[in-house]
Amino acid sequence: MRYMLSTALLALLLAPLASAQDTADLRPLARDAGIIFSGTVQKIEPAASAAPGDIGLVRITFLVKDAPRVATPDKPLTFSE
Repeated sequence: MRYMLSTALLALLLAPLASAQDTADLRPLARDAGIIFSGTVQKIEPAASAAPGDIGLVRITFLVKDAPRVATPDKPLTFSE
């Protein structure tokens, strides 16, 4: 019983260290990003193709909550992909 309790306690103490080592470094991604924001999806809709036979596009509109780079908080932001 004592061995099992010690093992469980050790696992609980080491778990944060293991997850910290698995965390990706987002600094290069943030440095290279053109727009950085957080928000919620407001709308997803099909967008018209430039020419017949083109691959279809989707327009995604977000309501920006926080915007450290380029976007404006409390304003919609739309991407076409």
